[in-house]
Amino acid sequence: KNIPFVHIDRQINIESLNFLGFDNELAIYRLTTHFLKNTNKKIALFVGKKSFSCEQNSVKGYIKAYNDCKIKYNKKDILHTLLNKEAGFRMSLQYLTHNKPDVIISTSKLVAGISESIAVFGYQENKDITVIAIDEDNWNILSDGRNRISIRRQAINIGNKSARMLCSQINSEEKFEPQHEMLPIKIYSPPNDIPHIIGKSKAKLNLLMLDTLQVELFKGRFLRKPQISTSA
Repeated sequence: KNIPFVHIDRQINIESLNFLGFDNELAIYRLTTHFLKNTNKKIALFVGKKSFSCEQNSVKGYIKAYNDCKIKYNKKDILHTLLNKEAGFRMSLQYLTHNKPDVIISTSKLVAGISESIAVFGYQENKDITVIAIDEDNWNILSDGRNRISIRRQAINIGNKSARMLCSQINSEEKFEPQHEMLPIKIYSPPNDIPHIIGKSKAKLNLLMLDTLQVELFKGRFLRKPQISTSA
């Protein structure tokens, strides 16, 4: 019907549409290759539904890394689940009952239930099992940096590019040629020791807070000599 349209992230089988996506295949390939070449460790991949193109590409990158490193992969180490915490928790509980991977790569941070299941089995995240998640950009880098390595899909960037692509199609007087583009995924390594960084600060911080349970969070947690008075 000649309606301007841009499809994002999950590709559908219509060639005449504009498409913008993230290069999940390359990101997973590089991560898997890195761990295989440097440590030759057991790597598990948690992905979403098989019907999603972005999840299919992630599996392709994982398998390609194993093939290029001439190492045989185990199909049981590729787990498809719903992209939510509860499903991730259930799936990882079942998997960890019979397996102990060194690295878990997840294609969504919503599968944060993996971290909970790791704790259930008494493992320490990033010490016993390294967990890496593909995620969207967040402003809260420090408080959200549980993973040593996280893969940032630049959601704002793809929104900007898709809007520009849509405007170009709307304003085009001639027949518009569909555009397909895969954006790179940024690898981000947050600080490893947040309390250590906070402890280095010598600045005095004055807090004015209501007398609530949240105040207990600050007492003696980050300050060596807490001097907190509450009112109201």
